[in-house]
Amino acid sequence: RLAEGPARLEVFAVALTDLDGATPELLAELNALNGRAGPARWACSGGQVLAVGDLPVKAVDPAALAALHDAVGRAAAETGTLLAAAYGGTASVDAPGGREWCRQRYGEMLLTVEARPGEWVALNGTAAGEAPLPTPLHVICAAPGPDPDDAVARLAGEVWARRLPLLASRARVPDGWYGEDGIAVAGLSRQEAADLARRHGREELFEVTDDAVLLISTGSPRVTSLPRWAPAPGRRAAS
Repeated sequence: RLAEGPARLEVFAVALTDLDGATPELLAELNALNGRAGPARWACSGGQVLAVGDLPVKAVDPAALAALHDAVGRAAAETGTLLAAAYGGTASVDAPGGREWCRQRYGEMLLTVEARPGEWVALNGTAAGEAPLPTPLHVICAAPGPDPDDAVARLAGEVWARRLPLLASRARVPDGWYGEDGIAVAGLSRQEAADLARRHGREELFEVTDDAVLLISTGSPRVTSLPRWAPAPGRRAAS
């Protein structure tokens, strides 16, 4: 939004939600944060703590705006977790729609690949079968956008240029209401696959091994191990 006074553009991110009220201790903490140098100012309003950054309108360009957006979002994510531990409420990254919440939901995706035309093989869940390409197999979804087919084609084209084996892939949430198409590729190291995914606008990808699905972050060393084989309904998982 445009701030009052000399023309400045404000960017804000929610750091903390579900607050019962602004306690004197929380306000003192925010005042202390505002006294330090950093990319954001801090405010409490309507049961939320906000991180706010701004730029003079004359200085706004795509690179500056993207840098401010990333800095304010990162400050909100990191500080919100600390504030929640000390003063209650829910850190925005853990709230529904927050970054951590979204990552956890992404890790619940059911993965399938097209082993032959029209024949789809599940890679995880109760219907999981053997991977039709050598493992580790990396599943990279095309970035959402106005033309998902073109995004998949560009992703596949880069892999074809290296003459690596690949298959069409689908990732769907368990109830099927949302999904993303992409590719499954063999023959890449984890770092090579992460670099490929990042070049195509993805923050995560999946690595399928013989006994697990790993959720890989492309911008950090974070790796989350998820079960590949799920017990059939009515059967207990092995301990």
